[in-house]
Amino acid sequence: MKFTQRRAVLKAGAGLALAAGVPGVSLLHAEEKRLLPKSPPVWTGFGLNGGAGQARFDLTRRYVAKHHNGMELKNPKAFAFLRQPLHDLLAKQNPPLVQFKDAVNLGEDFLLGMAHDYEAAVAVRRVDLQKPVTDGILFTFMAGVGMVLNFEKNVGWRVISSFSFVTRDESVIPDVTQLKEAAVDHLGAAYLSHAQAFTTFLGRFNKWNAGFRSNFFAKVTRAAVGKIAQPKLLEYKLENLLTPEFIGFEVSAAVCDGLNIPLLPFQENDALGNRYATKFSESLMTQDKIIIPETDLEFEVTLVDIIKEKVPSRQRGVITLKRQVVISFRAFERTGKAPDARTKIFQTLAAAPMDDDVISYGSPEDDTPERDFIFFDRLLYRTLSQLMAGIVNKKADTLAAVSVNYDEVAVSIPKLLELCAVAR
Repeated sequence: MKFTQRRAVLKAGAGLALAAGVPGVSLLHAEEKRLLPKSPPVWTGFGLNGGAGQARFDLTRRYVAKHHNGMELKNPKAFAFLRQPLHDLLAKQNPPLVQFKDAVNLGEDFLLGMAHDYEAAVAVRRVDLQKPVTDGILFTFMAGVGMVLNFEKNVGWRVISSFSFVTRDESVIPDVTQLKEAAVDHLGAAYLSHAQAFTTFLGRFNKWNAGFRSNFFAKVTRAAVGKIAQPKLLEYKLENLLTPEFIGFEVSAAVCDGLNIPLLPFQENDALGNRYATKFSESLMTQDKIIIPETDLEFEVTLVDIIKEKVPSRQRGVITLKRQVVISFRAFERTGKAPDARTKIFQTLAAAPMDDDVISYGSPEDDTPERDFIFFDRLLYRTLSQLMAGIVNKKADTLAAVSVNYDEVAVSIPKLLELCAVAR
């Protein structure tokens, strides 16, 4: 049976509904069952995770309208600007990790797509104190996910593997007060960086010739801001930047990268009852529903505290800004469908050393929420990366660098790594 040649999007505008899948299974079963495709997955293109009208895609919406004659984001041609660059990047990979064609063999071919999850942009006058204030710096943050799908006769299309990643693109702009306009104008370059990150991670997680796990899945299921951190976010005017949604996408990318495991797409809010909309925009079409399996290994992260101290020195002519983040990281093995049917296998608090950032004593305007966000973001990712490295390598000194006592977590690490190996 052939999936015929219909040049269309994956249900443009409507999205793809993702329903609940099967419950967790035993390690033994998970070890035994593996899907082995006969050839690389078929490339199905780029699109959005979520409906085109969602607020978090505002920059992309403006970019497409401005550079494509007012085109709406739900238009199947909205992402034509990224189609050829992605194709060229994927075609260069050796050995090939994808194949390009307009039809698939149901039950035999797998599909591969890249989806955009989240975007945000901030601008600061300068980051390096030694540089004169002639131009500003624009930082564009983007989160994405790669998804591998296969077709099951009685179910339809089903996610069997996915991986999260984030990119941070920097651009020089003439005026930091014109943030939206500058971010829109530079979004094309940010998307190219996004595409390059996708192809890099694809080489790690699309090992199609080794097969894919088909019944054991991991995911970041919760990201939150704690009671101590919440009022500080308000004080520093970061409540609309360092949000649980942003933290969730960042954590998902850090865990995926640091533990080297595929993760199901992160979604912080499940108000639509396990519906996860996905729209791609090239030549292949699936049916309306894609199954996202239930999770077996779950991660939760809470931003427990953010710390910011100012140390002025009139003699040196500088103000040193010291920042730190404290996070709670927990992992659970799910044992059933009920919310409490899971076992906690790992828990710790982690915090990287304070970060020193210097601004001019006579330029208090350099101390902005946007600058705080840039440095807190770096600290968050650094803390997560160091924590993951310490867990994977079982290194006491690596964990100590983020204030984690190895002796307190050593007993939990083997079980976590065992489940990560299964998820791989």
